[in-house]
Amino acid sequence: MIGGLALLALLVGRTCFNTQGRVLVKARTPNGVEVYVVQRFGNDEGPYSTSFHCRRPDGVWGWGYIDHEDGFWPASGSTFQIDTNRQQVIVDRAGKPFLLYDWGRDEFVLHRFGMRTNTGSDLWDPTRTTPAWWSPDLLPAK
Repeated sequence: MIGGLALLALLVGRTCFNTQGRVLVKARTPNGVEVYVVQRFGNDEGPYSTSFHCRRPDGVWGWGYIDHEDGFWPASGSTFQIDTNRQQVIVDRAGKPFLLYDWGRDEFVLHRFGMRTNTGSDLWDPTRTTPAWWSPDLLPAK
């Protein structure tokens, strides 16, 4: 009984209090851009920090702000669709569209508190290094 509770506490702790980052969504656009939504536990402002990351085929990383005071986002509540006609990756949270990455316009749009858009030079930064949470095991299917 105590062993089972200890194992449960370990699993909950690894899931809810992961400071490296949990990948909630991973997708790949037809032009080869990798798209990730990541949540990390612990920061100065609130319990969870959630962000958007993407990586072009040339290895340059992009980043978009989602929330620094977010609640726990269960990975099972995160889905995505790829709309090739509109050239968009649409990420749902709890069954509702939450953000999109438009690879045709190279822009990230957050559907929360109005619309926030990061485009071009705001999204891509050639000096940005690989995030600590990323590993080659996370590569989305082609």
